[in-house]
Amino acid sequence: DINQRFEQADKRFAEMMSFLQIITGIFTVIMAAAIGFAFWDRRTTGSKAKEVTLEALAKDEESRKNALAEQVVAEVFRRLESRKTTPPQSAPLPTMS
Repeated sequence: DINQRFEQADKRFAEMMSFLQIITGIFTVIMAAAIGFAFWDRRTTGSKAKEVTLEALAKDEESRKNALAEQVVAEVFRRLESRKTTPPQSAPLPTMS
């Protein structure tokens, strides 16, 4: 009678350990999937942000080049206009002493 009770207790204990192992396995799989998803999401989001940033920098660089070219052209026109309004100056003649 006592041996039968011990066997029943051992059987229940073994069933409970098996159930706990299954629960632990499920928890491990869920955690691995969550960590994998977080890693994938960070990598994907980071690469997209990097791509958008590089495109914005390229666009900004192009607009800066255009602005600089416009400034250079404006300066050239300003200098040409100032030459038209002022008579050409000749170099001073060297003096003999």
